[in-house]
Amino acid sequence: MPEENGTQVTTDTTATTTEPTTTTEPATPAATTDAEPKPAEGTEPKAADDKGAEPKAAEELTLESYGTLDSIQAPEGVKIDAAAVSSLKQLALENKISPEVASKLVQVQLESAKRQVEDFAALQKTWEEQNAQTYGENLKNVETNCSRVLAELDKSGKFKELLALAGAEKHPATLEFLKNIGDNLLEKASVNPNETAGKTKELSLEDFN
Repeated sequence: MPEENGTQVTTDTTATTTEPTTTTEPATPAATTDAEPKPAEGTEPKAADDKGAEPKAAEELTLESYGTLDSIQAPEGVKIDAAAVSSLKQLALENKISPEVASKLVQVQLESAKRQVEDFAALQKTWEEQNAQTYGENLKNVETNCSRVLAELDKSGKFKELLALAGAEKHPATLEFLKNIGDNLLEKASVNPNETAGKTKELSLEDFN
């Protein structure tokens, strides 16, 4: 060690170690691609969906589009009203109802009408059963006499037509009504016999006074 002016000088040297500075670069993200995978060799590529394509225009409806309604067959006992079908066509056209739906509406209505016919037929059967129970073996004679009374009093046939329209020809009240008239006429005829033998007395309102 060097000496200065007889004094020993000691120099303590501390070693300085410098660590190397390491700079880490951010990882580079994997490259992405929008490319569609290539189809396997020998296969046809699928066509891409054309989302921008406009929907196919529906077939324009006209009255002729509902022609199938005219060929619908009605169930037994049911009659199709041609005027009602014509009105339905117009209504369906105005509201853009498809011919298929319109046809189903007609079928539903026809099924409802069929049930009504069947229900009324069952009701008429109960009337006949009531008449049979009321008059027993004499039922045929009662019905025959009622028909004669009706023919004599209803010269125009309008009342008979009304009964037929209502389906009430054999209603218990109808038979009772006509039978009572016939019995009344027979009673008056026995009290005031016709002066001319073999001549049928014409019935009139005077016979009920």
